[in-house]
Amino acid sequence: MLWVMRMDHRISSLLVGLVWIGLAGGTALGQSRLLLKSGFEGDVRVTADMLDLTGADPGSAFDWEATPGWIESSRFVYLVGKNKTLSNYMASSIETMIGPFANETKVLRMQNKADDPDHQSTSRNEYSFFMRPPPRGYQEGYVRYWMKLQGNLAELLPNDKATPWYMIMEWKEPDSGVRQSAAECKARGEGAGGSNNYRINIGLHRPAQATEFRWVLTGEHPQPCRKAEWTYVNPEVPVPLGRWFFVEAYLKKHATAGRVYFAVNGQVVLDTRDTPPAGFTGRTEHADNPLPLKFWSPLKNYHSMDWNRQGPVSQWYDDFELWSGFPPGHPALGESDSARDVLFAERFDYPDSPLPEGWWSEGDAAGIRDGRLHVNADTGQFRQATIWLDRVFSGDLRVEYDVCVVASSDVANNMNFFFLYSDPSGRPLRESRQDRADGRYTRYHDLNGYIFTNVADGNEVPARLRFRDCPGFHLAAENRAYENRRARVYHIAIEKRANRFTYTVDGHVLLDTVDDHFSPLHDQGLIGFRTWHTELWWDNLVVSRL
Repeated sequence: MLWVMRMDHRISSLLVGLVWIGLAGGTALGQSRLLLKSGFEGDVRVTADMLDLTGADPGSAFDWEATPGWIESSRFVYLVGKNKTLSNYMASSIETMIGPFANETKVLRMQNKADDPDHQSTSRNEYSFFMRPPPRGYQEGYVRYWMKLQGNLAELLPNDKATPWYMIMEWKEPDSGVRQSAAECKARGEGAGGSNNYRINIGLHRPAQATEFRWVLTGEHPQPCRKAEWTYVNPEVPVPLGRWFFVEAYLKKHATAGRVYFAVNGQVVLDTRDTPPAGFTGRTEHADNPLPLKFWSPLKNYHSMDWNRQGPVSQWYDDFELWSGFPPGHPALGESDSARDVLFAERFDYPDSPLPEGWWSEGDAAGIRDGRLHVNADTGQFRQATIWLDRVFSGDLRVEYDVCVVASSDVANNMNFFFLYSDPSGRPLRESRQDRADGRYTRYHDLNGYIFTNVADGNEVPARLRFRDCPGFHLAAENRAYENRRARVYHIAIEKRANRFTYTVDGHVLLDTVDDHFSPLHDQGLIGFRTWHTELWWDNLVVSRL
């Protein structure tokens, strides 16, 4: 079978500029590390034999040849006989197409064409990471990327009966060598054993007579006999077909405190910490004979060959990131929503429409598009906008959200934020909104509040960051650091503890200052998204009490 090992040149090669110090990828401060990042640009390519990804994006320290953290090797896996022509069954390639942000970009395409009838296992197209042995093996890991499923997937099979299995991701313990016969398994009321000790997988499913697909996650032990320990079918989060969607997945391997997390477009499909499925006990490994995790296939095109009756089935990927754990600042790192003192949360999960109740905009009109808060101030009438939440917050707070610049013709990439804003006269800002109908920036400088500035200012690296105190537009802190790129999703976290303020992007604290030089402390007011010469969207807003 086509399993060419790549252990030789990858073992012990670490990513440039990264520090690997422990089992789960944490630093001394317990934060996770970005291990691999690629948009499949530059010299990133699939090797001629279709066994490997190689190369790096322009200006990136992340190379597909490197083996950071718990990774011993990585490669494509197909399960096609060595004596067969691989391209007759599977294909992997870097192609140019319209990407997640409606621009032409390079993406990874993985095709599943046909099954090798002479192979004992079903052929598949997957890109897998193979783990180091203990003590440097896998304990937890997180991945995020953009993905696109084939647009006609719903038409490939009739809906008079449930669809067969279709898998997009999987974690697996290796073969334990402990298997019972089919007769013994049948006597136990379990299925015939498989080739892996324990596995957790993510897939999609359509029930009989249904029109919509559902996400399904399963934990099972195929050895010594096959038994599904738990299965979860999400009833709400849609499975997008024929369009790009954002995938996040995380697994902590543990006997009692394991965790599985999967989200699509910011909507949590399953977090076993908050919604443990029936049969899930916190164990994410084999109950009686746990083995170190050996395989993780975050990119997987694997399914019953019934799906191939009308030809090859493709999946596409872009902007891949692999982390040693949840990225710093990720909402899943905090307590569950039921335990945290969450004051307000908004996921903007509405049909395309004007702003929902409780919001208003000044300058260019904002609205809901594709389940996000969106405004075009790049080519709009005013080329600037402020979007207010009509709710007063006070005291020590944490505000976090996702933001992504779609377009900015002059590379402004402006994703500012107004914090604890109010009118010095005491008049509600909503009542005076007509005074700021054009959204001109100077109209906010005489109000009470704080401004966090995050712009590209013509250059995407580094970003220009400023913190201002109004009235007076006083500069309290500034920095040039990290990045501010178009078509990248950033997670922003702002914290206020008395008169100390921090501004964090993707876990990087870029501003940390005490403001005691200008106005009296602003301790209550509204929050608002602000932009200039930029089309962008925001999502997953959460305001919590500190």
